[in-house]
Amino acid sequence: MLTRLARHTFNEIIGNPEYRKAVALAIYVKDHKGASVWKDWSYRKIATLCGISPTTCRKRIAILIKLGMVDSFMAKGHTYLRFNRLRQGEVVVGDRAFQPRMADVSIKDISHDSIKDIERGLMALLIVEDIRRKDYVRQLITSAHNPRPGTSAKRVNRAKALCSERGYGENFVDGGLSYRTIGRKLHCAPNTTKDIIAYGESLELFEASRRDWILWLYAGRGRGKEALKFMDSEENFSLFATHSNVWYKPSLVFTLVAHPCRSI
Repeated sequence: MLTRLARHTFNEIIGNPEYRKAVALAIYVKDHKGASVWKDWSYRKIATLCGISPTTCRKRIAILIKLGMVDSFMAKGHTYLRFNRLRQGEVVVGDRAFQPRMADVSIKDISHDSIKDIERGLMALLIVEDIRRKDYVRQLITSAHNPRPGTSAKRVNRAKALCSERGYGENFVDGGLSYRTIGRKLHCAPNTTKDIIAYGESLELFEASRRDWILWLYAGRGRGKEALKFMDSEENFSLFATHSNVWYKPSLVFTLVAHPCRSI
């Protein structure tokens, strides 16, 4: 089973629904064929394996070819389909070659039972990747401004230089992720966003901290919805108006679920 996806591939396809579906198909086929090359392939054979129509299969293979993730060729009277770029290539340092952990996105903890499950898992991993980036920033700020006893001066100075270069302050504040922000990044509907969050929690990829609605302002009797029209609702929270009040709901704060044997 394919356990890692190249990070640059993940970043390239995660916000495009058609690209996601195509890569989910590629992962499913790679899992079931075991090899990167399929000899004497056909759209109908792939469609039968994946449980989709040949027309859908043809469309998704065309996208993979466009992305450079698949190529088809003939040799000695046989047709071959080769899958490329699913994971990061080896990095060579001196006389050593290795697979860098951080260069790939782990997909081993998502379900591979169907193409749909793989696609949903990839969408949930967007949240995992956001958590990991925030954890890195938090650690960097801590190393720069509140290092643990025994931290080397070299590490502290490097952390300070990176924080200065990237404009990080002295304290880390997790603004969370709103349904709107997740939906915008994944290009999906609000109900789909809700399902993806629930799906990620069911797989124990992360936990979401949900907070109650908070009164934003009293707009006056009959003017709540009127006031909402003039407010900026593109921030990282949700707004809701009643007859006379405007309420807001803070965005969700996500944390990784700790598993002793899991390496994300």
